[in-house]
Amino acid sequence: MEDKENEIFNREIYKYFDKISYDKNTIRDGIIKRVLKEKEINQQYIKNTHVKNIISFISTAELEDFDFYAVEKTLIIFTAIESVILLVTNQTKLNAKMLKEKLQFNGKKVQIELTGLDEYDEIYERLAIIMDKYELDRDETIIDSTQGPRMLGAVFYKFAVEQGLKLVSWQSELNDGNRRIPGKDKFNFIKAPQLKNYKLYQNANKLINNYKFKEASMLYSQINNNEMALVLDIFSDIFSYESLETYDIWIKQIELNISNLKNIKDKSIRKII
Repeated sequence: MEDKENEIFNREIYKYFDKISYDKNTIRDGIIKRVLKEKEINQQYIKNTHVKNIISFISTAELEDFDFYAVEKTLIIFTAIESVILLVTNQTKLNAKMLKEKLQFNGKKVQIELTGLDEYDEIYERLAIIMDKYELDRDETIIDSTQGPRMLGAVFYKFAVEQGLKLVSWQSELNDGNRRIPGKDKFNFIKAPQLKNYKLYQNANKLINNYKFKEASMLYSQINNNEMALVLDIFSDIFSYESLETYDIWIKQIELNISNLKNIKDKSIRKII
């Protein structure tokens, strides 16, 4: 039965490439089945994730009436996602608005955020603002880096690495005419992107274990993990020599900083404090 379905699907794909009348519903259903197959293949990696939020760029690429944006396919993989943040440029706002209506109809909360694509730091800062603005938990947030120019993908990867987010992408297969083949996309899920700053994290952890919170805070600031840097600054105040010198001063310092800790918006950091 599966072989027969594949045969029918491939036949319609050939018709599509040959610009002959094709059955869009057959292709659309076939794409969904193949996305679900990708989910099954990657089940061991995604089964224990608790993803509720996704950030994805929307490009200017026009979709065929049977096809899906990468973020739509990712939503089939992670069915518990509630909130979708679409990163757009002035040129892609229209595509994003149309997709927003579609996703909202299916019960998703959708936000559109404008960004430029010229400056690496600008994109990185926009991602940081989004995380703070919507109070996104790092443990519950993924970035879909499929669409957009290469520089954007590089920023997404760096941000995921340094902020501890999960990263996903869809890898297309091209035909001899260098056209993407519908239904042939492979799902890539990176639960813990390679830490290029692994040595830095090691050093920070050593400093924390030795109660050198101020020094550890400086390291986290270098990789733009500002909320963790703030937490360590607060611990530095609590455990400073001046605070520990007298009991009364120490108690007042704790009371003041507990209030500051409650203002930390990153839920994944709040879990450790």
